[in-house]
Amino acid sequence: MTGQKSVYSKKRGAAAALMMIFAGLAGCSSQGSPDQQSSAPAALVKTAQAVVAPVETKLRLYGAADGGTAANRDLAPLAESVLIRIDTPVGTRVRRGAVIARLRPSPASSLDLLRARTDASAAQNQLARMQRLRRDGLASNADVESARLAYDSAQATASSLNMRHGTLVLTAPFEGIVSIISASPGDIIAAGATVATLVPASATRAKFGIDPEEARLVRAGGTLSVLDANGNVKFAVPIQAVDPGVDPTTRLAAIYAMLPGGVSIGSGEALIGEVTIQSATALPAIPYSAVLSDAGQPYTFVVNKGVAKRVNLVLGATSKEFAAVISGIKAGDSVVTDGGTALDDGMKVRLK
Repeated sequence: MTGQKSVYSKKRGAAAALMMIFAGLAGCSSQGSPDQQSSAPAALVKTAQAVVAPVETKLRLYGAADGGTAANRDLAPLAESVLIRIDTPVGTRVRRGAVIARLRPSPASSLDLLRARTDASAAQNQLARMQRLRRDGLASNADVESARLAYDSAQATASSLNMRHGTLVLTAPFEGIVSIISASPGDIIAAGATVATLVPASATRAKFGIDPEEARLVRAGGTLSVLDANGNVKFAVPIQAVDPGVDPTTRLAAIYAMLPGGVSIGSGEALIGEVTIQSATALPAIPYSAVLSDAGQPYTFVVNKGVAKRVNLVLGATSKEFAAVISGIKAGDSVVTDGGTALDDGMKVRLK
């Protein structure tokens, strides 16, 4: 019995010792190593390196081809007349010399012409009579001169009315498009009243709207690029003028640019323009996605040895893809381009 108790006591002691060992190991495992205790979670980010590269700030502008109001031509008879027919309706493209409208003299205008011709004939007869009387010594030189002046005046009036009646067929003075018809057949048209308006078939300049604040950054003589619907440059033209006056309807200022002669653009055709207002060539540039904002203050995160540090930025020219940095970073710095919104200053990071 004594031997059995001794063996049993030894087994119990060994079991107790094993339990103490496992308990110690469990305790060590729960406390962890010093390195594990000090480690913090690392944010997953993408980075890019700042490099010196040219950056341009460009404005997208919208406008239209403009023949200029001085280039438009109002077609009107010079004598009161009756509109007979419109040969070219609104929207018709016409060549130079094409008939736009046909008119005939009004009754009052016809009477004026007849009276003028009669007066001229009477004045001519009176001049001839005074010349005969002068040869017979029955009239003075002053009488002859007075009759000559009356004839000249009557003849000038008749010639003027004849010329005015010659304008009763209205033709196109240049190749263009009929933009307005102001009368209908049968209407009596006063002398000088517009019957039709012709605009040039090809515009000579372009007008673009621009925010008044941004207009201050644009200078005459600069370059404006005209784009197609896909945003590709069709051609570049010099800026003719910048009008800071604000249109009461659009609330925009205006930029004018001359169109090249070889380009056929109809007056009123919609145009897309682009103008550079700021550029930088010798500054470090970073992807625009790396720029964040805190109440209007631009900043970014610079990664050094796996730690993200927040730095405030002073920006220069910016584009859709890049931003030139005046101060805050230098060329070669690694900046966070993706994942920056979840970072805090001093946070550890790892790359995606």
